[in-house]
Amino acid sequence: MTTASSAAAGSAGRWGALWGARPTDWALTEELQLPTYAPPDPDLSRPGVLEALAARAGLVPEDEFDVVWALEYPDAETLGRAMVAVAGLAVLAGAEREQELKTAIVRGLAPFRRADGSYRLANEYHYLLARA
Repeated sequence: MTTASSAAAGSAGRWGALWGARPTDWALTEELQLPTYAPPDPDLSRPGVLEALAARAGLVPEDEFDVVWALEYPDAETLGRAMVAVAGLAVLAGAEREQELKTAIVRGLAPFRRADGSYRLANEYHYLLARA
């Protein structure tokens, strides 16, 4: 979950925005699963969960909405290159393992490959605007 605050247009109060991906947005492989002793993340997509979180933080919920953001890549090479560029993954993997990492990422994102060979990764975010 991420929080952000900004001045709302035409408002003297401070605003906060809470968002979280729905649990079905990402399918983690076994090696990326959280340890069994880690507390579960709250399901922020369930009605009322964000509102309760905002209220516990002393905020007053004002509005909520969903936004879909899609990233499109023309081919597997572009997809792999873009994915390892994020947060310096190519540097972390090292030159000798960069191609292996790209291949694993592209293989993992195979369900998002379209008939023309391009990839489309769409994420839906649920936002709650709340006033302090």
